[in-house]
Amino acid sequence: MKILFLSDVFRHPIHHAPTNHDWLLNLWFQGDDYEIVRICDLVISDDIINLLPKTPYATVEEENISPITEYFREITKPYDVLIAFECTEETRNILNSFHNKIVFIYFSPLRYCDRQTFSLSSNDLFLQQKLESVSIKATEYYYQQANYVKELINNNFPKLEYPKNSTLLVGQVEEDLSVWNGHTFLCLDDYLSEIITSSSEKTSFYYKAHPFSKNNNPEIRANPVIQNTDEEIYRLLSSDSINEVVTTSSSVAEEAHFFGKKVTQFLHSYIPENSKNIPYTMSMSFWNYLFEETNTLQTKTLTVDSIDIRPIRKLYWGYKSILELQSFQTEQISSIKQSIDEFITENDRTTNSSISILIDQLISKNTELERQIVKLQKRNMISILSNIKKRIKKSMR
Repeated sequence: MKILFLSDVFRHPIHHAPTNHDWLLNLWFQGDDYEIVRICDLVISDDIINLLPKTPYATVEEENISPITEYFREITKPYDVLIAFECTEETRNILNSFHNKIVFIYFSPLRYCDRQTFSLSSNDLFLQQKLESVSIKATEYYYQQANYVKELINNNFPKLEYPKNSTLLVGQVEEDLSVWNGHTFLCLDDYLSEIITSSSEKTSFYYKAHPFSKNNNPEIRANPVIQNTDEEIYRLLSSDSINEVVTTSSSVAEEAHFFGKKVTQFLHSYIPENSKNIPYTMSMSFWNYLFEETNTLQTKTLTVDSIDIRPIRKLYWGYKSILELQSFQTEQISSIKQSIDEFITENDRTTNSSISILIDQLISKNTELERQIVKLQKRNMISILSNIKKRIKKSMR
């Protein structure tokens, strides 16, 4: 099977590295089962190159769309499948007009998980049905991850002192594909009147600005009935006080569903509605199932990606706050283990009973550390302390 991988050639230069993610192919496909070709490896006519975008997030001139389309119609004919990455609706429509087997892929909007996953759809009914069957199995993973994040945060931070049934307004950057309606860039300010009038009188409003665009939505920020908050987005989603999330088109809208929130979204995301979140793209079993003629899904062979790819392109988004919290816990356990190791090393000069007393003092001295250990036990990390216990017993023989 011959597969051609391309980015959104109608919005970005073909060789623009930040928007070209063909490096993913090295992680997704192993072996010689598929012949993979990257669009940047093809020799494109200079006449066409001159018509394509020169800068990222550009727009092809209307009169140039037809010749570009016809050119790509011809060069894509030898390929059984196209994999099109992060394409706008306009580009998807163009590609659909000349190729009947395309897999559209996006970075998943569910960014709270321990793996960077992807969202997939297809213009081929058979492939789309397979994606839908896989997504049923994947849903369990995404709910499990949301529950983990919620417990991780709520057991490490005090509850937010927000009124019950509060509404969270989520801001976005001013100019982004996700807030482009085909004519202009929209923001929450465009819907302010609707937000206020359609909400319950008992609702308290909180506005969370996008970290890269804190000056956006000036009317929202200045409104006297809306309070601004700098709390981390996943702490807000994990709060039982937040009942509803309102956004123009932020990916937080899809995440909020998994945290049990009511969602109001005014503009559809550029990710198609039939796109399915899939955490198995680094499993060859997934691709084999997708592209083979058989319709039998061996769910046991599908495993969640074992490697987190975020560090490769620093694709952390809001997950950074979760990572920092997990790192804090790891440091606490390391500190406890190091201290106990030091006590055990002193065994020649300290009685066995003294070792036990010192360990008890170490744990009880800091109630925060004690609380951390209890939570870590609940998350199946008791093996760390079990190993320490064995070392202590061995030293007492």
